[in-house]
Amino acid sequence: MIIVSLDVAKKMAATVQKSLPKNSPKEILNGILVQGDSGTITLTAHNGLSGFRVKGSGQVAQCSFVVAHGERFLNFIKVADGEKISLQPAQNHVVITVGKAKIQLPILDATLYPTLPTMESPTPFPNLLYAVSKVYPFSKNVRDLPYEGVHIAVKQGSCIVEATSGHQAARITSTVPREDCNWVLSAEEAKDLCSIFSEDVFVQEKDGHLLVSDGVDVMWATRLLPDDRYPDLFPILYGYASQGTFETMRSALYGAAKRALVVVGDRDNQAAKLTFTPASIRIDGKSPYGDVSESVEARYSGETKVMGFNLSFLQHILSKWTSENVTADIIAVRTHAHGILLQNETERYLLLQVLLSA
Repeated sequence: MIIVSLDVAKKMAATVQKSLPKNSPKEILNGILVQGDSGTITLTAHNGLSGFRVKGSGQVAQCSFVVAHGERFLNFIKVADGEKISLQPAQNHVVITVGKAKIQLPILDATLYPTLPTMESPTPFPNLLYAVSKVYPFSKNVRDLPYEGVHIAVKQGSCIVEATSGHQAARITSTVPREDCNWVLSAEEAKDLCSIFSEDVFVQEKDGHLLVSDGVDVMWATRLLPDDRYPDLFPILYGYASQGTFETMRSALYGAAKRALVVVGDRDNQAAKLTFTPASIRIDGKSPYGDVSESVEARYSGETKVMGFNLSFLQHILSKWTSENVTADIIAVRTHAHGILLQNETERYLLLQVLLSA
């Protein structure tokens, strides 16, 4: 039998649920692997590409089985009310009890469950979560590119974390004292990485997988994507020409963009119109929900320019911008497109204009 605190079980369930497939054709992947050994319970979920393994302490007997209906199992834990949860496995089922609530679910052979790699020599990766959290939204809505994803590369201590949708791009650079690497994570997995871990993590590459751990109880593993064709939008900037520089206050522009986004939405065909004048930046937009117009004081050195932008990307950049002063260039690139280039010593963001609907 396994008996653990319900609070511990709820935290474990919330983590592994992120890797539980909704309806996999492989029955075994729809289940949760439960393992007990020397006072430690381990829950594992695997969707075929990535998975979580989470450990917790309790009164645990030696056991190993797969709860067949993983989603029902985790939902039972999620809504249960009590102090302890017990799991009593039998020959072909397990009885799960919390207080007076009880559920019986079938179990499967644990030897059929795909195993996650084991971390053997993980090394810390400072600021990885910070960088991934800033760039992964830029990997969404990829069109006509090999795949969406976040590119992580270290070469001789210089680290680049970047993402591009083909129309926007973000790149964070830093110095990291670790071995060289070249990895690509899908956008969804990058998001999971940031939602589970909150502090610096330990990482290891093994057998085509990236293993990430908090160093204590949680380990996440994902299969890496091929890195040889990762799309790079920034080379077009080697030939860009500045059309003018604008300066404004981060809080003012962020607030205006956030308010306008509520009305306009974040789809490209609902882009807002930004007008850059010598003394201001004006944001105008329309949607089925109404109209919006915001104006922010600014200094702009170029001729008046009107462009369309998806405000969600601008809001994301400004929400994490470390300085209250924002200085950016309005640029023209070799493709004859225009855009905004925001950068500082370690961060670089490119937003290309989108067509405004009539």
